[in-house]
Amino acid sequence: MIAAAQAGDRAAIVGASFIALETAAALICRKLQVSLIAPEEIPLASKMGEEVGRFVQQLHAEKDVQFYLGRTVRNYDGERLTLDDGGVVEVDFIVVGTGVDPRIDLAESAGLRIAPKDEGGGVEVDGQLRTSAANVYAIGDILNYPDDRLGQRIRVEHWVHAQRQGQFIARLLIGEATRFGDTPFFWSAHYGKSLRYIGHGSPDEYAIEGNVEDGDYALVFGVADTAGNGEKHSQALLTCGRDSQSLQQEAEWESLGAVNFISYYSESLI
Repeated sequence: MIAAAQAGDRAAIVGASFIALETAAALICRKLQVSLIAPEEIPLASKMGEEVGRFVQQLHAEKDVQFYLGRTVRNYDGERLTLDDGGVVEVDFIVVGTGVDPRIDLAESAGLRIAPKDEGGGVEVDGQLRTSAANVYAIGDILNYPDDRLGQRIRVEHWVHAQRQGQFIARLLIGEATRFGDTPFFWSAHYGKSLRYIGHGSPDEYAIEGNVEDGDYALVFGVADTAGNGEKHSQALLTCGRDSQSLQQEAEWESLGAVNFISYYSESLI
C-alpha cells in the first residue's frame, strides 16, 4: 500500500469500517486525494451510533476526504470506479475495507463445534478456551467464548485480545490460570483524535455523556442481566478525550473477571 501511495496521487477506499477510515487518515497524511465509497449513510453508525459516526465523518471531511455514502461500486476498469448511481471516481489504486468472516474451514473439517452465525459464528470454546475436541484449544478472531461479565457468548476481533488468549493458555497449562476473563478493548485514531472502546456491547441502546461535537464524550452501551436476577450492567464504554474514565472502567471490569491479567503481570514484574 505504501508503494502504491508513493506511485499514485488518488486513492479510493471501498467501505467505511474502522480499517477503511484509519487507512483514509493514513493516506491523507501522505498527501493523497482520498475518496471513500460505502453503502451506509453514516460511517460506523451500526457500531458506534449515529452521533459518533457523524463526528468521525466530520474529522475526515475537514481533511478533504470525499465521501460517496449510500453508494456501491458497479464497475472498475483499472482507472476509474463507476458507482451504482452512474457517478465516476478516478483513482490510481483501491483499498477495500468491507469486513471479514471467521476462517473456520480447518475447524469444520476437524469436526469442532461451530457457533451459530446469529451468535457471532466462529469456533465454540469453553471458559478455558477448549474446543469440543479433547486437548485442542483455540484463540484469536475465530474464537467464540463465554464472557462471564456479560453472561453471553461473544466473538471479538481485536489483536490484543488474541495475544492475551495465547498468554492465558500458557498460564493455564502451567497451573497459574483457571478461566479466561479479560475485558476486550481497542482504539481507533483519526487525525489526533482517538476513540477508545472497552467491553463488548450492542449499539441498539446507549447513553451519551458530554458533547460529541466537541470531541469530549463517553457512550455507555447496552445493559446485560449477568446473573439473571434482574440486575443490569453496562456492556461497553466508548470514550473520546476521556482516557482516565476509560482506564478506570477497564480496571473495574477486569476486577470482575475470573482472571485479572493486569494484576498477574504487575505481580510478575515485582
